[in-house]
Amino acid sequence: MSYFRTFEEARIVINDILKIKNNETVALMTDSLRRREAEALALAAYEAGAEVVIVDISDHVGKMLASDKFWSMPPRHLIATIQNSNVSVFIVDQTYAFRISHRIRSFVQINETCSTYKLDPGMGTWGLIREDVNRIMEVSNKIMAAVNGHDEVRVTSEKGTDVKLSIRERECLAVLPVPERGKSLFLHPVPLWGEYNWAPIEDSTEGRIVIDGITEATPILDVVHEPVEWIAKKGRVVEVRGGEDADDFRRVVRTDEGAPVIGELGVGGSHKAMFGTESEKGRLGTVHFGLGDNRVYPGGRNTSQVHVDGTVRRITLQVDGRTIIEKGVLII
Repeated sequence: MSYFRTFEEARIVINDILKIKNNETVALMTDSLRRREAEALALAAYEAGAEVVIVDISDHVGKMLASDKFWSMPPRHLIATIQNSNVSVFIVDQTYAFRISHRIRSFVQINETCSTYKLDPGMGTWGLIREDVNRIMEVSNKIMAAVNGHDEVRVTSEKGTDVKLSIRERECLAVLPVPERGKSLFLHPVPLWGEYNWAPIEDSTEGRIVIDGITEATPILDVVHEPVEWIAKKGRVVEVRGGEDADDFRRVVRTDEGAPVIGELGVGGSHKAMFGTESEKGRLGTVHFGLGDNRVYPGGRNTSQVHVDGTVRRITLQVDGRTIIEKGVLII
């Protein structure tokens, strides 16, 4: 990893994505494995005129990952640092970042003067240029225009996915590469994602979903070792089939009454998001389905202690009979 390339991509994140301004306060939470990325981001933020603090939370990250609990509350003084910073960025292990992301609003008041983000792993190896950001935004507009306001969505894949669901009167929760300050309901991922999420009508999902990409059901976020099949009826996963990773999904759906509900359909739209990392969920040609709680998504009504995603690669997406994506390629 070239430090020069890392710093150039850090500049894009600071200036083009987060739009850091002179005299803003920036907090960078990092761990020992990603310290170098945090330092490059800090240097770019200093260059932009920001006041920056780097907080090493390696100990807290390690304790959460080693615990039997899905997540744990951050220390109070870390919460205070986030709350009193204009911009906070987590540059940490992706499993830790994913777990804390959906809970961030339970301990931080996010608004225009306090925004929270997480940085995709591998800064310096992305090959990111400013034109990529514009391209992802263009694709974002095309996908949302083609899906919003419609009803039936059908997803198929080469591995055997064939599922239908309804998003009637459900609006999109978009994860755009250039986020609007204070609007995110979680740690907004930057800068590789383009992700468009809908809460399906809770009893509408019917069919077969074959997860062949990232799984968030494992103790450490990973790619499934072999495809895992979900059988969905009336919006709920009623059977899970497959190899060793299937056991993790079976544990998830047994968590509580709301856990087996398919609460999210996410469509990827970025040509830069990386397979094999959590950002795969924002990759063009993939969709992901979320089990469990979906109240952060517009119209979502399902309650659960968990929200766990699995991705389907090289998909074909049809909306009210119109093909939007075919075998992983945007055709509109």
